[in-house]
Amino acid sequence: VKALRLRNEDTQPISVDPRWDPSTVGSGAGSDWQVDCAPAVLQPGESKEWVVTFRPRAAGPCALTLPIEVNGLYTVNVEAKGEGSPL
Repeated sequence: VKALRLRNEDTQPISVDPRWDPSTVGSGAGSDWQVDCAPAVLQPGESKEWVVTFRPRAAGPCALTLPIEVNGLYTVNVEAKGEGSPL
């Protein structure tokens, strides 16, 4: 479990909107990742945290790309990697 911190360092409010489908995230292993997030508007200087949880279903590497739309104008892709260990 890790926190993804978003911070508005601009002088104007910004909107952030997660644009991902949990059924297709992480190399076809959507249930390996959970991201607790919702669209938000961040005021100048404001921060918000989204919780990212990795629960691998099998041993081996797994990746996540979380596209975040900013102000409805462009997309920033956040990358995460994890590796499941055999039990």
